[in-house]
Amino acid sequence: GEHGNIRPDLILYVNGVPIVIIEVENPLRLGERAVEEGVAQLLRYEREYPWLFKYVQVGVVYTDEENSVYMPMLSYWRGEGRWYGRWRDEKGKYNIIDLLKRERVLDVIRWFIFYKGIDKKKKIVPRYNQYWATLEAINRTRAYIEARDVRNRGLIWHWQGSGKTYIMFYIAHRFFEEFKSYDPVVFFIVDRRELQRQLYEEFIKDLYAPHFQEYIKIIESIEELKKILMEIRESELNRRVGVRGVYVVLIQKFRP
Repeated sequence: GEHGNIRPDLILYVNGVPIVIIEVENPLRLGERAVEEGVAQLLRYEREYPWLFKYVQVGVVYTDEENSVYMPMLSYWRGEGRWYGRWRDEKGKYNIIDLLKRERVLDVIRWFIFYKGIDKKKKIVPRYNQYWATLEAINRTRAYIEARDVRNRGLIWHWQGSGKTYIMFYIAHRFFEEFKSYDPVVFFIVDRRELQRQLYEEFIKDLYAPHFQEYIKIIESIEELKKILMEIRESELNRRVGVRGVYVVLIQKFRP
């Protein structure tokens, strides 16, 4: 590069393509500054060697299994407004090694990394709770469709700032794409017009998911909702009629 050569501590490759870059910091030497120092180093690499980050999706600052963090990387982002956080495994234990498993990395890249913004130059990576909630929902859906489980619903508990809108999107998008042969239908149900506008205009349309977005529609009236539900019912009774769609609707429209 124009700033000379670099030797990152570790790089994970998939078929020869660099996907994850890891900066190792010593918490015994740096103390609480270890993570901050590692993040700053990764952002410097990204700024000075953008050619590498055309391919790298995730950066990791490794201090130990519990306190290490991960973050999205992008060649032209230049480090502005960067989020980073810790990862928990399926048992709820902080464990960055779990994120670095081959199957986890491939799953995250396939279903959980998205670009957003007007120019689609900001990258989104999942928080651990978003990932595990989505995986549980999809696994239950698959088991129900394949007649391995009678459960066809679920409840996800959230807390303020947990990123529940992204969980909604992750589940809906993966369900819609992975089960497209079943003509999937998705309803985003909200209770206020302002939430309906925010969900559609400021969130879903802001992400880059072109196939999913082709099917999105706001239901404007009770009569329109009734018509859509009748078409869905007809498609269930007549397998030759396929109906698929993604709808944003106010819960009040479901009244008799």
